[in-house]
Amino acid sequence: MREVEYNLVVDTVAKLCMDANYFLGDDVVNAFKKGLEQEESETGKNILNQLRGGGFVESTRGRKGGYRLVREPMATNVCFRYLPPALRGATGAEALAREERATVAIREAVMRRGHSLINYAGVDGIDTFRIVLSNPRVTREDLSATLDEIEAAAEEACGGEAAQAQ
Repeated sequence: MREVEYNLVVDTVAKLCMDANYFLGDDVVNAFKKGLEQEESETGKNILNQLRGGGFVESTRGRKGGYRLVREPMATNVCFRYLPPALRGATGAEALAREERATVAIREAVMRRGHSLINYAGVDGIDTFRIVLSNPRVTREDLSATLDEIEAAAEEACGGEAAQAQ
C-alpha cells in the first residue's frame, strides 16, 4: 500500500474543484457555440452567451483599456483586473504589488459608492475581480454600467496610488 500525505490530497482535490469551476471541456464550449448559432430567441442567446462568458468580453471592447482577463472566461465566472491608466505598462514585483492594492481599493470604493456589488477572488495567488453572469436578464448595458462604476471607483480610490506609480 502506498502512503500519500494528507495535505497533498487536500490540495489536489481543492485544485481540481476550482479547475472544474473555471474550465469547460472543448465539447461543452463547442455545444455553446452550436447552441448560439441555432437558438432563435434573444433570451436563449443571451443565456448561452453568458454561460460562455462572452457578454463580459464583448462589453470591454471599445473601452479605454485597462481590463485584463486573469483566465479565459468559462461558464458564468469571469475573473479580471482593471488597471487605472497610471498603473498600466509597469512590470516587476512592485508593479504587481500596486495592482494587488489597486484591486482591493477599487472594490472597496465600489462598495462605498453603493451602486454595484462586485466580488473579488484569489486566482493562482492573484486578487482579481470576479463577476458571475448567471441572470439571463443581465444585458450588455448592465455590464457596461458595472464597468463604468469600476472605472469611476478606480479614479476615486487610486488617486494616491496613481501618483506613486508615476
